[in-house]
This record gives sequence, structure tokens and C-alpha cells, in this order.
Amino acid sequence: MEYLYIVSALILVLAGAVSVILARRIKVPRAIVLILAGIALSQIKYEGVKVVQLSPLLAAGISMVALALVVFDSSSRLKLKESDTFSKKAVWFSILFTFLNLAVLSAIAMKLFNMDFFLALMLSALMSQTAGEFTSMLFKRDRYRAGGFLAAESIVSTPFLVIIPFLFIETKATLGTTIIMSQLLSYLSVLAQQAIIGLGTAVLIALIFVKAMKKRYSEKFSPVVLLASIFITYFIAQGINESGILAVTALGIIFASTYVKGKAHLEEFFSSLDSVVRLTVFLLLGVLIGINFSIAFFAKTALLFAALLAIRYLALEVSLKDEFSFKEKAFMALSTRKGVATAALMLAFSIYAINGMKEMLSVMLVCVLCSIISSRIAEGNSERLLGKPQLAKRKIDSAGL
Repeated sequence: MEYLYIVSALILVLAGAVSVILARRIKVPRAIVLILAGIALSQIKYEGVKVVQLSPLLAAGISMVALALVVFDSSSRLKLKESDTFSKKAVWFSILFTFLNLAVLSAIAMKLFNMDFFLALMLSALMSQTAGEFTSMLFKRDRYRAGGFLAAESIVSTPFLVIIPFLFIETKATLGTTIIMSQLLSYLSVLAQQAIIGLGTAVLIALIFVKAMKKRYSEKFSPVVLLASIFITYFIAQGINESGILAVTALGIIFASTYVKGKAHLEEFFSSLDSVVRLTVFLLLGVLIGINFSIAFFAKTALLFAALLAIRYLALEVSLKDEFSFKEKAFMALSTRKGVATAALMLAFSIYAINGMKEMLSVMLVCVLCSIISSRIAEGNSERLLGKPQLAKRKIDSAGL
């Protein structure tokens, strides 16, 4: 079995390298090629045995590492002191969009796929996320007002939307399918306690890290110290049955809000890690999550994704009103690309032995592909929808909150 794992690792490395080269040649988003390559690898068998074998422990470890890095990177972009009008609007939009998804999209998913209530809520929360790594790169020069808003949206929403699906899955495991008010209140008090202890853990480790890094910076050791701080925070919080994701989120916010020598270099270090994390997570996503290739399944999933776009446009209309034109709102509605945070969550949930989880993740995987295509269409028609690139009337700090 260990031999199979070694062979599988070598095949995955080779497949990842070939996928990246192929995506560059045919000018298709890497995520699509990686996911499809993973799906293809999962179907290859030799003498009745799958060629690519992954242990659940390995998948869990990769997903935890990816989640910790993604959550820290996202939360470290939240600069509470640099609030502006667009970032405040992005917060309001994110809340409204998430609420509408949980209320409406979950009901549609339950109707279309006969999905469990909590799984439908998890699916809706995952569908509410957008990829900060793509919007920030695409609009890093603030060429469009819509681009600045999208970047702000992804940054303010990602850390918190990563936590919500875990809350639903823990609630389902604790309360089951029948919710009794007394049990719910008791569970909420436990969650509050976990949040307080998790935040306390993050604050303690952050203070130690900040004190150590405030005056000294080492090109070799500072990134290692930061990575160690992230993983120590995560695993200590998880080890005492608290939320590791919440603790890392708090650590990232503290890191963003305090002075650390060489912070710009540390942020560049995380950017270099981003490509490796994305390649690994998207490839494994295709390997571990199967897809129902029936026409009925794809038709229902396409209908669900169309409902997502309609809900997103409605949320934009309500939250932004007349501040953006119809074309700008249409562009932002289509720009709902799911990134590495969503993929890492799906990878983490793929190891849960919960009835209906595989079906839910299969629906989500197709929606991820649809979101990438939808966003690519928006990017390809950006000048038609937004006009020629030009600087916004005022500088938009996409990392602000």
C-alpha cells in the first residue's frame, strides 16, 4: 500500500506539471485543467485497482494546511484602520448575499437534489465565496470601480465564510436533523466559549510573534517563524477542541493591524506559496470528488448556478442601488469565481463519512467549474461592460475593511 502511495504522489506531481503547461498553451484557467486532470486520474485503473491512491489522513493533512494558509492570507489583508466607502459597501453586500443564499439557494438545492437541510446550508455558504486571489490580481491597479469592489468583497468575506460551513457541519453532528430549542441554546453557548478561547489563543501567540518580529527581520527565518505561528495557533486551538480556523483568522487580523518589520517581504513569501497550494488542492479535488455524468444532474446543477447568479445580481441591486450601472452590476454578478479557499474546504469535507456529503460536493464541484467559466466570460467582456480601463476617481484600497 505504501508503494501505491509513492506511485500516486509521483503521478500527481507529473499531472500537475503537465496541467499547468497545457493550461498555458490552450489559454484555459489552470483550475479547470487541474480539476479535469484529477477527475481523469481518478478513473484510471490497473487490474481493477485505481492507479492513484490517497490515504484519508494525507487528504486531511493537506486540506488543513491549505485552509490555515488561505485563512491567514485572507484575514491578513483586512486592515481595520483603512476603511473606505467601497469596503463598507462590500461588507453589507457580502452579508446580504450570504443571507439570501442561505435562505433561497439552500431551498432550491433541497428541491432539486433532495438534499439534507444542513448540507444545503453548507452548499449555499460555499457558493457565497469568491476568489480573492484572482480579483486582486486582475484589478491590482484599480483600473475599474467594479474591480475595486470585487477585490474588497473577496477580502472581507473569505475569512468568515470559511468558518460558516464548519459551524453547520458541527451543528449537524451535535444536534442531528431534529433541532430542539433547549439543545440549540446550549450548543450556541458552547460555540461562544470556543470562540473566546480560540481568540485568546490567537492573541497570545500573535503577541509573542509580533514582539519577536517587531524589530528584527531575517530573510531565511522570519517566514519560517510566521508559518510556525500559523500552524501552532491552528493545532493548539484544534487540540483543545476550539476553532482552529477562527484562531488563525484572529491571528491574521492582528498581523495586519500591527507593525512587523519586513511585512512586505512576508506577504510576498505567501504569494509564492499560493501557486503551489492552488495546484495541489485543485488537482486533489478532481481526484477525490466524483461527478455524476448524467444529463439530468448537469441540467439541475446549471439551474442551481443560474439561481446563484440571479441572487447575486439581486443582492448587488439592493446593496449598491444607483452607485453602479447595470453593466457594472452584470459584470460583478458574473464574477463569482471560486478559489482555493472553497477548494480547500471541499477537500476537507470529502473525508467526512456523512450521508449525502459526496453528492453535495459533486454538485459544488460542477458549480466551481461553472463559476470559473462565468468569471472568464466577464473578464473577456470587461471593456464592453465596464468601458476602457481607467483609474477610479479616488484610490480604492482593496485591502481595506
